Amino acid sequence: MRKIILDVDTGIDDAIAIILAVASKEIELLGITVTSGNIHVDQGIINTKRILKVLGQAHVKVYRGSAVPVKRPLVDASHIHGKDGLSGQLLDISVTPESDGCAFEFLEEAITTYGDDLTIIMTGPETNLAKLLRLKPYLKGKIKHVIAMGGAINLKGNATIVGEFNIVTDPEAAYDAFHAGIDDFTLLSLDVTRQGLISKSDLKRIENPKVKKILAGLTENYMDRYFHGNGKYGCLMHDPLTILYFLNPSLVETEKAYVTVERTGEYTYGMTICDSNKRLGQEKNIYISKTLNVENFKNDFFDLMNQLIIE
Repeated sequence: MRKIILDVDTGIDDAIAIILAVASKEIELLGITVTSGNIHVDQGIINTKRILKVLGQAHVKVYRGSAVPVKRPLVDASHIHGKDGLSGQLLDISVTPESDGCAFEFLEEAITTYGDDLTIIMTGPETNLAKLLRLKPYLKGKIKHVIAMGGAINLKGNATIVGEFNIVTDPEAAYDAFHAGIDDFTLLSLDVTRQGLISKSDLKRIENPKVKKILAGLTENYMDRYFHGNGKYGCLMHDPLTILYFLNPSLVETEKAYVTVERTGEYTYGMTICDSNKRLGQEKNIYISKTLNVENFKNDFFDLMNQLIIE
């Protein structure tokens, strides 16, 4: 069993990432930390607990992280994920709104206990990791493996012209995380996640009718929005790719480069800057994602979904 902590801002694709993590027989999910991003952290805790309860995994603990970015006010993505963050799905699932504790205390304990055996997988803004390192600077050097969804390197952004949502939401946190000296830090950017499209017809590959119903409900509004912009029904699996990559790194071609974040530009704040040509003379710090094996991505996605058992 490979130990992970999921750090989420549970909207629709975060929820699907949680489902994949639970479905895998290779993953030991130590706990889930929540931050504000797609929605406020308090709603994110409720969403996370609802997903876990539906999956029969209510014993997995959910920890409250940061309510606001490092420096800026929160600008959420409720216009995409709905006011509740899950487009009105799972509202009938009753959970208590309280978390199981402080994310920073949990992260500190897990990092010091498991060290090199632990991977932190982030599907939201890097706020929790950045604030953890500000609160507990001695942890620098102890965090060994991070996989994060975020950034737009060779294409346009989805939150601004040049910025991807997770980075734009908290560029100061992303900067701190990228420059924390983590040797094995992989950034799965829009360059590959935009290739990870699951269509409405693809959902037929899910064998369990209960699982299919959950996925269809979670992705319905996403697919409708995608249809209006692209002429076909599909849902981009930005966050789920983090889990699939963790389990099968061959899905994504990566290379290490110097990566930083623009924090001051009027129009470019939140831009992910990658110096592949070494013009800045800085040491390489991030594994960037270049290409995605789409066929294997889909096969792995549905193989995992079909391992999921819901009573």
